[in-house]
Amino acid sequence: MNQDKSEVIEQLKEQIRNGPYNENNYDELIAYLRSRDPIPCMQIHEVRTKKLLNFTPGINEISEWLEDLLKVDSEDLRFDLICDYYENIIKIYPSVYYWGRYIEFVLDNYYENKDFVDESFTKNLFIRSLNDTVHDFKNSSVVWGMLLKFFENIYKATRSEHDLISLDKLHLKRLSYPHTGLDVSFSEYSAFVSSYFQENYEEKMVFANKIYTQSVKAARYYDNFEVELAKSNDAQVWINYMHEVHKFANGEYSKVSSIFYRFLVHQQTSAVPDDNLIHVWLSFIYIIYESKGEYNQILEETLSKFITSYPQSPICYAEFIRNCELFEDPLSKYSSALDRVVASKVMDNSSYDDWKVLGTAILSFEFSVLEKWEEGMSVLQLHLKQYVDFAIKQNFDINHTIERLAISIYEKLDEIDSAYEVVKRLVQTFDSQTDIWRLAFEFSKRNEFPYEVISSLLEDAANSIMKMDRPEEILQEWLIYEQINGDLDTYKSALVKTNNILRQINSRRIDQSQLVEQDNNKLKRKLSQSSLEESENKRTQKERPQRNREECSVKLSHLPDDITERRVRDFLKDCGDPKDVKIFESGGDCNAIIEFSSEQEVFSSMTKNFKKLDGREIEVTRILQNTLWVCNFPPSMSHESLKSLFESKGRVISVRFPSLASNKKRRFCYVEFSSPEEAKYARLELDQKQLKDEQLGKDFTLTVDISSPSASKKNEEPDQKREIYVSNLDFKKVSETTLRSVFARFGDIDTITLPVSEEQKAQGNLNRGYAFVVFHSSHAAKKALQLNGTTVEGRKMSVTPSKRGRTTLNPTKTSFNINSYDDLRSISVFNVSDTINSDQIANHFNTVIGPVTKVEIFPEHNAAIVEFQSPMHAGKVVLSPDAAILDGKSLEFGSRNDISKLLHGTKNREKKNTLMVPTQLRVKK
Repeated sequence: MNQDKSEVIEQLKEQIRNGPYNENNYDELIAYLRSRDPIPCMQIHEVRTKKLLNFTPGINEISEWLEDLLKVDSEDLRFDLICDYYENIIKIYPSVYYWGRYIEFVLDNYYENKDFVDESFTKNLFIRSLNDTVHDFKNSSVVWGMLLKFFENIYKATRSEHDLISLDKLHLKRLSYPHTGLDVSFSEYSAFVSSYFQENYEEKMVFANKIYTQSVKAARYYDNFEVELAKSNDAQVWINYMHEVHKFANGEYSKVSSIFYRFLVHQQTSAVPDDNLIHVWLSFIYIIYESKGEYNQILEETLSKFITSYPQSPICYAEFIRNCELFEDPLSKYSSALDRVVASKVMDNSSYDDWKVLGTAILSFEFSVLEKWEEGMSVLQLHLKQYVDFAIKQNFDINHTIERLAISIYEKLDEIDSAYEVVKRLVQTFDSQTDIWRLAFEFSKRNEFPYEVISSLLEDAANSIMKMDRPEEILQEWLIYEQINGDLDTYKSALVKTNNILRQINSRRIDQSQLVEQDNNKLKRKLSQSSLEESENKRTQKERPQRNREECSVKLSHLPDDITERRVRDFLKDCGDPKDVKIFESGGDCNAIIEFSSEQEVFSSMTKNFKKLDGREIEVTRILQNTLWVCNFPPSMSHESLKSLFESKGRVISVRFPSLASNKKRRFCYVEFSSPEEAKYARLELDQKQLKDEQLGKDFTLTVDISSPSASKKNEEPDQKREIYVSNLDFKKVSETTLRSVFARFGDIDTITLPVSEEQKAQGNLNRGYAFVVFHSSHAAKKALQLNGTTVEGRKMSVTPSKRGRTTLNPTKTSFNINSYDDLRSISVFNVSDTINSDQIANHFNTVIGPVTKVEIFPEHNAAIVEFQSPMHAGKVVLSPDAAILDGKSLEFGSRNDISKLLHGTKNREKKNTLMVPTQLRVKK
């Protein structure tokens, strides 16, 4: 029977040798060994130690491991094994939590005078523990307390002056670090000095007070984050904590690492989604990248832990592989990482986005070490082919990152034919994507292909133009190329063809517009009579010529300094009727951006290039991608503040905000720059920037992208297919920002709706337990369903396809109850811009008058109602000149009931800014 058990153990060990990256192999052997009687603790310890090389244990496994070791009969062997156990755990989690338990275990044996633990070993343990824990603001006092008691006992036993001085220095050392309970530490030092340095008490306390004062100042800074952590389990708070401490760390890596490892221990017993955990890891790794000094060994250790913590995440391997060049024996480290990727089928089981990140890291590393790697070329060539094949087949990446990287590598290797094969496959597969044709065009120019080849390529692109997302760009490229490289005949031929194509495009758009109108008319006939009037208004609006600022604009440069709008219009009068003319100065030059109604007018205006105006040669260029689409800025952020933010990045020509009349929850705008370069720079600088909403006390992640109406129009999928229903949400913790951060990785999000009433808001609720998330594509919505059952803010959310119908043209209007607004504390506000939301109004009056309790806006009437915390504040409104100006408009004020009269059509306000009699004064009359 014993022989049979030995055979089973050997078979299970063989499984581990053959599959070291399969966690189940280790667990099977451990489970089998634990089932034996007596338990072979030494063998289990060896297996667990070996498992640590490839997998990070969870809290239950760590506890179970210690439980097994405590069963060892031999006292000295048990001590050695448990010390080895703690050494292993501390390599993974060098935190107060585990150091404290390790030290406590050693001290218990030390104070019992065990032969196998001595003073030297214990002192060394304390020194090592302080290196890891001294900067843990909240918990470091645990280690300090045990350390000071230990050294005080040594002094009491020896009465050595040297030991007393050492103890004194340790007390002062503790005071020099900011930590929770700093005042208690100061009091303990006072008692210590009183006991052992009574004659020098005042002198020593004056010196200690200087140290203490500096630490108190620093502690206030830490306190702010500790308060946030006490309120929220949000991983973003930990990320912000690390980054802020890093700013003032002066290169001390341990100041940040103590926060990071404290977080890792904290998350073992808290419900933080895995994706959020990975973000914390990445933030910590990026901080190491920024740190000054030699941190390559620390970086390697951290990245290795990252892999063992998330062995199925491509992101971890990508970070490790990118940095392999910094490690000793980089090729060996890379080969080991790649072996694990292959053995664990990491790339087979990941999303395309994650696969892409790892794929680019692998290709980049292999290319960078070609000169040092004998087999490198054959391996790289194999991976290039495999990854390009997979990327083109999957068709998930609009940017074609892998394919573009492969083209660049082939070009660097001077394998132009191989690069050209990738380009041709892209053109054949994605001939509806303008960017692919541009890529092919730029590639051909860069590699000096003959004129005939490039001209033919552009003509092929023109032949596929009706499929494209941004057809005008290719036509413009063709004309410019023919002007410079062709002759008059080829240019004329291209011009005629582009003109014909433009007519086809415009004709198609008109047909599509008519079809949409017909569909809308069919839908309108199904609506009740009560909605017909609103539908008719919308139909009338749709019949007006649609503006396309982003794609029908040109820029005029080198204009006369005294230019006027009238003279610009006269200059362009035979090209069309400009819808808008914006004149501005940039870099000492007078410029103008002109908006036309159609692409044909734009092309006509291009003929004015190099024509003279008042003796000046005017440059006319088509301007594209100079407008940004911006959303998710803080709700209470003023229009002026947002404009100032973007003006810090370039010359802003205009900022356009949408009307809220049809949807009060709209929160986006368009920022127009004087050049595409400035717009791209602003996008690079501000996209994903964290902005604080002081009124709401929350952070919002700004979304900034190049505005492209034609790309937006591509999305003709009905909302039902793009919408998901999310339920079982925590009422008080889950906000729009929370959901956006959870779902953003699956694709662009159009809207997030969290229904909540005013009464529920007053109770501190952020939602009713459910939400609707509309993605930009049905594919993204489908991918997001995989989060069903994921824990967010302590609750497992349900994620399912949305089943709510969308048969009406207008969103459901929330009924307004004027009686919910206190008469004495409320005012009506008129002449409010229909682009201003309720949070901006609340912030305005909070700033210039006093606390606001609630606001309701009526954009369709340019009105709002505001309730203040007290009648006194309501009465101060008409006395404050600052209160009467919002977003450049003069506000008008009235009593609470005036808004009700306006909404019911019984009040006709005069167009004058009459002063409202303060409510409390009216009552006193």
